[in-house]
Amino acid sequence: MDDPHWQRLLQVAGIAPGEITLLPYRFLRTRGALLCFGPQETYLLYDDRLSGAALYRVLAHELAHYRLHGRTVYFDRKQRQAEEQEADRLAAQWLAQIGEEAGAG
Repeated sequence: MDDPHWQRLLQVAGIAPGEITLLPYRFLRTRGALLCFGPQETYLLYDDRLSGAALYRVLAHELAHYRLHGRTVYFDRKQRQAEEQEADRLAAQWLAQIGEEAGAG
């Protein structure tokens, strides 16, 4: 995504440009995003119906998962809940730094 707000979010998150490939996708049951891992690639699929602040909240949340846990996936419900809360907190910090409404226009 050649968007200055996306580039700023990556910078604030400490993620190098090109480290994650951002791909639009049409989710059937939810409007969100999903990290997917290939052998050497990391993809962030996001619902192409999202835009503005909602899009950046979802992207920041998924980037937080990536920064906090890398390629680790937790299946324990309690651990997963703690991981979601941790990602929410970190994403909120990053969004405050770049301005949550950055993509609203």
